[in-house]
Amino acid sequence: MAKPCAFCGKSLRFLEQEDLMCGDVRQTVCQDCRKKYGALPMREMAEQLLQFGQPEEPERLRELLRTPEERAAAARQARSTGLTCLRCGGEMLKCGRYPIQLGDEGLLGPVFRDGLMASWMKVDILRCCGCGRAEFFLPEDMDRDAQFRETPGEMVTCPVCGTQHSSLVGCPTCAVKAASGSRSRGGTEQNGEKTSGSKPPWEF
Repeated sequence: MAKPCAFCGKSLRFLEQEDLMCGDVRQTVCQDCRKKYGALPMREMAEQLLQFGQPEEPERLRELLRTPEERAAAARQARSTGLTCLRCGGEMLKCGRYPIQLGDEGLLGPVFRDGLMASWMKVDILRCCGCGRAEFFLPEDMDRDAQFRETPGEMVTCPVCGTQHSSLVGCPTCAVKAASGSRSRGGTEQNGEKTSGSKPPWEF
């Protein structure tokens, strides 16, 4: 398969293609360009490729030419949030996304979902570059309610009333009936005599 030389653009057949490393990027070159540019310092070679050639992965070559100050500025820009610290007014920078523990021994106190304790939750941690204050935010690209929704368990059928419900909880229909019939189960007095109420549906 023919490929162009990264420096001069000459179309090269397979047997004519030679490799020349520039940084961590492998460039396809002709024999003449390899002799001409192969001995150049890496930075000068990258400049020649970007200015006059057709390099592969030019973004990585541009990164190679960045000064340490430019790289630091780009890294800081990537961490920028546009938020300011509530304590000192300094800039809040992203520190990363980490899981934090919930519950009695966790960071945010007890959190329950469908009667079950939620143990972990992922948050974005922001830190003030001035005073070091840290804040926690739910990720913007994440469904904020999904972390508090329990994945439905296996569906089962109640042997008493036939209602289908999740295996993680008891039968909701029987629970409602039991609550509404609590008075009758306590018994009532008719003609001076106490009569027992109807039994709950799970008692025979």
